[in-house]
Parts: sequence; structure tokens; C-alpha cells
Amino acid sequence: MGSTTIGIDLGGTKALMLCGETEARLDTGPAFSPEALKQRLRAFASGLDELAGGSFIAAGLGISSVDLARRATEGDASALEAIRKGGFALGTGLAAVIHLLNPSRLAVGGGALSLPGYWEAARDATARHSIPEMSHACRLYQVRAGARVAALGAIRLASA
Repeated sequence: MGSTTIGIDLGGTKALMLCGETEARLDTGPAFSPEALKQRLRAFASGLDELAGGSFIAAGLGISSVDLARRATEGDASALEAIRKGGFALGTGLAAVIHLLNPSRLAVGGGALSLPGYWEAARDATARHSIPEMSHACRLYQVRAGARVAALGAIRLASA
């Protein structure tokens, strides 16, 4: 798995997000717009999914998502390590979001959250890579829709 690197210009006018092969540059100066932020965050999320998404974790091991879940439940060390790395990548990405947007809450969803050790690794990485005052001010939680969150988002987008 690759790594996620977040850079923020101390002058407050630039942000650079590198996630695997995906790079997103964001100008937060006078030309900044909410639409530009949405586009850049979509690109970042797509790259992050390739590091942290359950199907990508499974593909990295050459197995299906169902086999990944089964092997993890059975205590397979390679599956558990891959899941931990995926959770770590998600947590690093969440830390970037916290630094860029300073939210009071972040809702996270998706099927990978149910994998053993994934959510714990994500929370640990978020805390490790965040400015403490910012991470303490942001509540991380799992959405109730869980694995269905992507389908619900697609329905909402299609009906907009």
C-alpha cells in the first residue's frame, strides 16, 4: 500500500494532498471557491479509497472482499495487517480533512469499518496525525447506514 501525505502552506494560501498516485492541489487564497474545494476533496477521496477501501485491500491480497472478511475473522495475520494498513490510511486522510476544514464532527461509513481492527487503526492514525487541539474538537463516528452509505449517496445524487 502507498502512503498518504498532506501538506499545508504555512501562509494559508495553498494545500497539497497526495494519496497514492492521486495529487490534489488547492488554492485557498482569494480565488478559492466552495466548488473548487468539493472537486479537490472528491479527487482526494477517490485516491484515499484506493488505499483504504475494503475492495482495494482485498485486491491487494488477491482475494475477494468476502474472503478478506472471513480470513480476518479467522485471525489470518496477513489479512489483519492489510486491514490495519487500510484503516491507518483512512485515519491519515481523516486527519487531513480535520486540518483543512476544522469540522466539529466527521461521519464515516462503508463496509470496511466492520472489518476487525479497521476502525481502531483509523482512529489511532487520526489522533497520531492531527494537531491535538483540532482532533479533540472533532468527534469521529460511524454512520448508521454502514456499508450501505455509498448506495444511499448514489441515490441522493441521482435524485438531485
